[in-house]
Amino acid sequence: MQNYHKHTSFSNVLVTDCTASYEEYVNRAIELGQNVISSVEHGYQGNYYIPYELVQKHNDSLYKKLEQGEITEEEYKKKKLKFIFGAEAYWVKDCLLENPKIDKKTGKEIPGETVKDRTNCHIILLAKNEEGRRDINEILSIASIDGFYGQPRIDIDLLLRIKPENVVVTTACLKYWVYEDIEEITEKLHNHFGDNFFLEIQYHNTSLQKQINQRILKLSKQMGIRLIFGYDSHYIYPNQYVERDNYLDGRGIIYDDDEKGWYMDYPDEQEVRKRLFEQGVLSESEIDECIKNTDILLDFEDIILDKKVKLPKNYRFNGEWIGNKSQEWRDKTLKNLVYAKWEEQKKRVDPSMYEEYEKGIAYELDAIIDTKMTDYFLIDYEIVRIGLENGGVITKTGRGSGVSYYVNSLLGFSNIDRFIAPVKLYPDRFMSKTRILKTVSLPDLDLNLGTVEIFAEAQKEVMGEGHSYPMISYKPLQVSSAFKLYAKSQGLDFDISNEITQQISNYEKALKHTEDDAKDSVDLYDFVDKKYKEYIDKSKKFRGIINSKSQAPCGYLIYDGDIKREIGLIRCKSETTKKEVITTVIDGMVAENYKFVKNDLLKVDIWLTINNIFKEANVKTPTVTEMNKLISGDEKTWEVYSSGYTLGINQCESDFGVQCCKKYCPKNMMELTSLVAALRPGFKTQLENFLQRKPYTTGVKELDNLLKDSFHYLMYQESIMTYLGWLGIEQTETYAIIKKISKKKFKEKELAELKQRLLQGWIKNVGKSDGFEKTWDIIEAASKYSFNASHALSYAYDSVYGAYTKAHYPYEFYSVMMQHYSDKGNKDKVSAFKKEMLEYSGIKVGTYKFGLDNRKFSIDKKTRCINPSLSSIKNFSLSVAESLYQLGLNNYPNFCSLLVALKENGISESRIQDLINIDYFCDYGDMKLLSKYLEIFLIFYKNKKDGFAKQIKKDKAFSLNIDFDIIRKYCEKETVKTFMGIDSKAIIEDLSSLITDKSTLKERLQRRFEVLDYMDVIDKKYSGYCFVTDLNVDYSPKLSLYALANGNTIPVKISKKIFKDKPLKRGDIIKVLDQNKQPKKKKLNDKWVDSEEKEWWITDYKICR
Repeated sequence: MQNYHKHTSFSNVLVTDCTASYEEYVNRAIELGQNVISSVEHGYQGNYYIPYELVQKHNDSLYKKLEQGEITEEEYKKKKLKFIFGAEAYWVKDCLLENPKIDKKTGKEIPGETVKDRTNCHIILLAKNEEGRRDINEILSIASIDGFYGQPRIDIDLLLRIKPENVVVTTACLKYWVYEDIEEITEKLHNHFGDNFFLEIQYHNTSLQKQINQRILKLSKQMGIRLIFGYDSHYIYPNQYVERDNYLDGRGIIYDDDEKGWYMDYPDEQEVRKRLFEQGVLSESEIDECIKNTDILLDFEDIILDKKVKLPKNYRFNGEWIGNKSQEWRDKTLKNLVYAKWEEQKKRVDPSMYEEYEKGIAYELDAIIDTKMTDYFLIDYEIVRIGLENGGVITKTGRGSGVSYYVNSLLGFSNIDRFIAPVKLYPDRFMSKTRILKTVSLPDLDLNLGTVEIFAEAQKEVMGEGHSYPMISYKPLQVSSAFKLYAKSQGLDFDISNEITQQISNYEKALKHTEDDAKDSVDLYDFVDKKYKEYIDKSKKFRGIINSKSQAPCGYLIYDGDIKREIGLIRCKSETTKKEVITTVIDGMVAENYKFVKNDLLKVDIWLTINNIFKEANVKTPTVTEMNKLISGDEKTWEVYSSGYTLGINQCESDFGVQCCKKYCPKNMMELTSLVAALRPGFKTQLENFLQRKPYTTGVKELDNLLKDSFHYLMYQESIMTYLGWLGIEQTETYAIIKKISKKKFKEKELAELKQRLLQGWIKNVGKSDGFEKTWDIIEAASKYSFNASHALSYAYDSVYGAYTKAHYPYEFYSVMMQHYSDKGNKDKVSAFKKEMLEYSGIKVGTYKFGLDNRKFSIDKKTRCINPSLSSIKNFSLSVAESLYQLGLNNYPNFCSLLVALKENGISESRIQDLINIDYFCDYGDMKLLSKYLEIFLIFYKNKKDGFAKQIKKDKAFSLNIDFDIIRKYCEKETVKTFMGIDSKAIIEDLSSLITDKSTLKERLQRRFEVLDYMDVIDKKYSGYCFVTDLNVDYSPKLSLYALANGNTIPVKISKKIFKDKPLKRGDIIKVLDQNKQPKKKKLNDKWVDSEEKEWWITDYKICR
């Protein structure tokens, strides 16, 4: 028998349900002597290349045993696994139909309101051949594109589009049998799919399942539909329900009542028969039939998913579709394009270097053409060209090894010129003929963009509709999230959990700053206390569980074929925009493994801001070559680093980065690039020596001479490539060798042979073997931590562009940066910029004030201010900010006329009150006066159409405590109940003249804080006074205090006794009278002990009433 109906944690992306992995299913199938591994998941086909790959690996291993005579042909056939492509799809009768919405109370239709069918039944679809796989992919893609309503749903019409000979269809679980007319639907499906339509039997010993099975038997006899058994397994062994329950508990999901009496494991055939017998519905022959029919899957045609390079050939180039063009035409087109760009660039190159450049270009083009990668570069060239024409922003500094290829620079992917770069860059680090041909791989070029959306549209234009989609990112539980889930499910002590989480956070930070191919060398247990190892180990079982999905941050699949049909699509959410987007069902890892082209359109915010800063300054963004000239010997730029004012400066913003910059004080690009590389965690043992600029040597003069651009440190991978090349290794081989050394992938014999080759090269260059072993040890260690020089150089240029703009255009720098982070909702970062700009350049924060330009952060050089942006305040849209700006261009004689203008322009009462609370209308009076004035105004002003009230009822005036004598002064006629013909404006002015209250400092700050949700007042006259912005009293009271004199926010604690005597609340102002630093407490063996870390405690304060 076979198990086609199963679920893994990949089902969690649509319904939280499973902890099992594909690997567990493979192992269990082998253990039971079964053969089928299916891709079936809830609602979609899963990341189906993963189970396919596992099946292929198993079968390849078996075949080797067959070739070596360890197993017979018969054993090979018996143990061989078979991949089955399929899905447990959600379906409704008509996924597009809009039904009238019914009022739950009255049971009647609500006029004009409709809803879609939310029934979401289940059905199993299995591909009998390649066409079946494509058919299923297509209708599941349509389910996400057109049929989505809570979940992706197919419908009967889509099902009937599938050719019956291409698939097997089963009725899945209880959720198939939902509609009242399900038997008629079943007959319709059976009539279409014929013998490929099955009624699925399940063995749950529940009354509902028994009823369904009885109904199935009746229909089977009536309609002649065959039976098939479906496991519907969600884990492997019975005791694994605990693991699943813990996972569901951690996610806050409870299925208890729904699943009572269900079997969700993956037992052997004997147990299946036992359970069906105990259920007591099927006869022995019916049990035999439904089990035997699972073996029909073994007769399916094999699905072949090949690993051939899938580089698109048909795309739009220069406005023409080129699918029918020869390889020769493509190669010639690229060559002509590159040499035309070289002729343009030549004017800016020293003539003495022409030969070196032209040899380099020929070398790179030769590698591209010989590996048949021409289309890769032509496609990206067109995407960039069209994107730029449409107003897109691409970084001038590039990213990663791509900048070491001069052809990439000529094609416009970056401005970096490897021939004159301050550090050695090797084109083979990006791509080499040897590596591409040996590994049958593709180049890996990131397009680094400020405006991804524009280039994504350009990509769609180049590739054509249906041939370019963003990719999915499956989100497995990582170390931190797995531990948190474990801690939550086990009720682990909060303080222990917190401490472990912090230690894991340090590990994940180190991992983040390590290159992808060196991440294996970062060990979690170097960061976590030994006493917590047990908890970490126990949480391992949650690691790797697929927990959710989203759009991949930068990966796009481009493909000649119909992606919808040949690969499959699913609806995801973008983590950045939060918008729903259609993505491929395969992720980047699968795409790379199966040689699809994954085009990385990487969002680089720093370049959007750099471009905007130059734009604001009315200066064209300089090229990298131009920037080199601007910063050469420019003290103002380099002082940004030495002063530590590096907020907004790439790679140098963290406290650690700031300290390193102040200590090292880089003065040129070579130094800045080496600093960027030195900040990586792997270099930490040598960092202090480097920062203090102490002389360093490898101890081998010849090696030191090769490492001048890294001050003799082996901090770059390119440094090791230089060393290996010096010892006679072909440059095209060097990078692959570094990777094999770092990952310990050399076999003992291979490593010995390599060492011997290197030793011979050493003796040839040095004359003796002395010193070789020492350099070998250095190389072996450095290969694990060394950084990509081209990556470090790109980061360094990103950094220096920021430093240059901060030094020379501080107003533009700070206004753009604050607007950028305000738009992102990062209020803390905006506050930090406000504080730094005052200290660094003496620029003050302006104010929100009627008549000023507060549409965005705007510059006022006359007053040395940057005025803040209204649209950064919650509930203030850009249109409101624009309306207020336009109104501010007019003169209003009094507040009443201004309020009329505000109301006529659609500004709501609540927004007007918010503006009063931040002193926006300070020219018209104190905020307390204006608040009362607004209350009075709203009594007498009706709306834009009717204007001011002409009468007022006496009852209303009395209830509002309005003096009748004031109304009489401006009233034409008075009846028993009403004042008629009143002059509302005069009454408003008279009533408001009686208001004498003025707001206190505390009231003004509290009102401001309530609207802004942060404090921004900085005034030295308030030295010693702090505003309480946050308060937590769960344990010892924790406060966030905003220092009004300098804008610093300080976390502090107060003892419970002191807090009880002087209770505080959010929004209070206090003067700190006494404070000290005390060791932070941590729990150790159920006891609270002092840690080395210290925190501020306030021991005395005065509350300002």
